[in-house]
Order: sequence, then C-alpha cells, then structure tokens
Amino acid sequence: MNIRNSKFKVITLLLIISSIIILNSCGSTDKNQTNAVIDNPASAIIDYLEENGNLINSAKVPALINADEVYQNMKGKNYLIIDLRIEESYKEAHIANSVNVRPVNILHYFENIIDPNSFEKIVLVCPNSFLSGYVNMTLMLLGYDNVYTLRYGLSSWNREAAQNYWLAGVGSYFEGKLDKTEYPKPEMGSLPSIKTDQSSVYQALRHRVQEILDVSLKDVVVTTQEILENPDKYFIICYWPKSTYDEGHLPGAVHYAPKQSLARNKDLLTLPTDKPIAVFCYTASHSSFVTAYLRILGYNAYNQAYGANAFMNNTMIKTQTTFRGFQDIHINNFPLVSGDENGEQVEVKTETITIQGGC
Repeated sequence: MNIRNSKFKVITLLLIISSIIILNSCGSTDKNQTNAVIDNPASAIIDYLEENGNLINSAKVPALINADEVYQNMKGKNYLIIDLRIEESYKEAHIANSVNVRPVNILHYFENIIDPNSFEKIVLVCPNSFLSGYVNMTLMLLGYDNVYTLRYGLSSWNREAAQNYWLAGVGSYFEGKLDKTEYPKPEMGSLPSIKTDQSSVYQALRHRVQEILDVSLKDVVVTTQEILENPDKYFIICYWPKSTYDEGHLPGAVHYAPKQSLARNKDLLTLPTDKPIAVFCYTASHSSFVTAYLRILGYNAYNQAYGANAFMNNTMIKTQTTFRGFQDIHINNFPLVSGDENGEQVEVKTETITIQGGC
C-alpha cells in the first residue's frame, strides 16, 4: 500500500512538473518571453518599445509635475519623492520626507525595496530636472507609469537652488545670431551595435537601462558653449516644432519633430552612429527623456543644458508659453530640510520671497 502510494505521488509530481513546463513555454509574458538568440538587440528593443506604447513619440513624454502640486500633496496624498543627487548634497538640503537614491541604484530600489504601484505618484528630483528626466524615461520604458519629474527640479522649489542652477544657467547672449538655414537630415543608415547576453527582449531592455543609469549629471549633458566651440564634433538635433525652427536655431542644427521623428518608420535611422548627438529643446526637459531613449538604443546622445533658455531666454519668455521660458514666477519659497533621511531633519532657513504664480 505504501509502495503504491509512493508511485502515485511520484507520477502526480511528474505530471505537475510537465504541466508547468508546458504552461511556461506557451504562456510567457512579454517580460519573460525567450528567444534563442537576439541577433540585433537594438532592433528588437525598438520593436518592443514601439509595440508597447511608443512612449518616446507619445503625449506621456515628458512626464513633468509642478512644484506646487507636489507641495500641496506631500501629506494628504500617497506621493513618494526620490532625490537623485549625491548623498552630501542631499544631506545639506532636501525636500522633507524624500529619500535619497542614486540613478545606478534606482532599479534595485524599485524592484526590491518598494512596491512602486502602491504609490499614487513617484516624483524624481534633481537640481534642474535634467538627470531626473533622464532616469524617468528609463523607468517609464520598463513599465512604471506613475513616475514624474519635478519641473525645473529643485530650482522651482526654492530660490537658493534656483540661483545655483536655473538662474545661473539661463542667458540671452545668442539672440540675434540664430541660424535660419534648414539643414537636411542624413540618409537612412543602420542602428547602433549593442550587445546583450539576455534571452528575452524585456530583459535586454532592462540590461541596457541599468548600463546607462551608471551616470552622473555631467555624463549626460553638454553646454551650449561646448557645442558652439566645436561645431563639427556634434550632430545637433533641434527638437522643436518646425515653425519655431524656421525662426532660428543653433548653427548646423537639424530639425526633428517632437513626438514624431524618433520612430523606425520615420527619421530614427537618419541619426549618426559615429559621432556624439546633442539634443536641445525649449527647457532641456523633453530632451532629457530623448537622451535616455537614444542611449538605450546605443546612440552617443547628450542633452544640451537648459535648452533654448541657455542662449535666448528673453525670447522664450516673450514669445513662448509660460513653461517654455524660465523666470521668477517659476521659483517657489517651499522649505527644505537638512540631515539624513533616517535621522532628525531640520528646516533650512532661506530668504523669504513672494510666490508670484506661474506654477
């Protein structure tokens, strides 16, 4: 009787294992679907991304949130604020109850420390929104759809931060010197060559995300001065509407239409794989998302710091909508605290200013 029972248990176990193997081979999710070999990782990743939301060309990008919304919902709503700066800067002054996570550790934090879906909104913060926008794009591409970038970064939260970053970064020295030439796009070419040892496209994407997150702010941005002083070094993308491009742009810049051009069946394959690509938009917010997307695909892309506001801030304020030209109305007087996130936090005393609206 015991022998029969033992045989029955073994047979039952084997049947269960066989069923699991069959189910896993036939019913895999997109994240775990396996391929014997991914011959062209960049091509496979593009196909996957364009079939799953085509985020880079969608209305969801850039995913920005204004400082006043975050401040008003810090206590009443289930918001998580993640500060991406180095630990020393975080300890010196940060938004109360925010946590400090460096970009290279963000995937581990999302996958092992928190339940991202349990939060209504997750807000990424850096001094000016360039690094936070870059990280935000990577998380959105992996399926996290409740992540936002604080518009203008800490520069919109507090005047002291603004003085060190956005107010120091804007300028109007190139007004009246803009290039109005329409430069043609290059001929269609090939995709960059990237390597992966992953057997599923999603895991290959995740692998690429982790690779490009091992960066600091200086690794992913380029200044206007650097571009102007080295005109032949960079392939320059003007990521504005065509009507604005026609009114003047940085010398040599080629127009790529926002939310349209960066698709395989449009103009993506006209981008060069043999030289750095500098992307600029109005405020360097949208271009920070674009920079991350292109880097995932293997392009050597950089975000031009502060966008058009770096060289034609007065024009942006006078001719564009509110959030395209940085000015005092975008700076709030919200408090910052100092100290470690696990210890006592003390409010940092800063100059009091009157909030003038705008955001």
